[in-house]
Amino acid sequence: MNMMHIQKIAIVGAGGHGKVVLEALLAQQEMRTPITMYGWLDDVSERHGKAFCGYPIVGGRALFPQLKIENVAVIIALGDNAKRVEIAAEMNRFGIDAYTITHPSAVVSKSANIGKGCMIITRAVVHPDAIIGDHTIINTGAIVEHDNVIGSFCHIAPGVNLGGRVKIGDFTDVFTNATVLPDVTVGNHCVIGAGAVVLRDVPDYVTVVGNPARILKKE
Repeated sequence: MNMMHIQKIAIVGAGGHGKVVLEALLAQQEMRTPITMYGWLDDVSERHGKAFCGYPIVGGRALFPQLKIENVAVIIALGDNAKRVEIAAEMNRFGIDAYTITHPSAVVSKSANIGKGCMIITRAVVHPDAIIGDHTIINTGAIVEHDNVIGSFCHIAPGVNLGGRVKIGDFTDVFTNATVLPDVTVGNHCVIGAGAVVLRDVPDYVTVVGNPARILKKE
């Protein structure tokens, strides 16, 4: 009799976004996806051995070698793009697999290309031929239209609407309810403010806000 392999998943970040990711994982389990929650990882040692949302905080990143031995995949459930970069680099050093989580209520086209370690959250939509880089968050109700190209380590926040053929560079935050019009390119390391309406291309390392969006500052 063949036994189905159950993939064990650890979540880095026992906090608010971690709760959302856990809900997606549990919803996948309800759909009979062969995964199980291994536990939380948190670098605050005072939290180790305690429970969060009913699952143990088993330790911090010092456990990565053990996770590799036990074939545990990891999701980095942190909204801070730079922190995800740091942790992903450490995972790569130990050869730990990054798990991509997709809530069953999300709509993801079969022709979309989703990178490793991504989080596609409740009721998000990813349309045909969209490309999403590694460790990027497509948060609650966000719309990624056809032929979008979104970089790695981005955060597309709840309610964001990206028109067709939009390009978003690496390490960029697009905050809640922002809209980017079709064919617009947003650079690397940008911040698109909540509710902004982006009508034209945005260069690297800038923050834009307002309707229409204007440059607030350059990094």
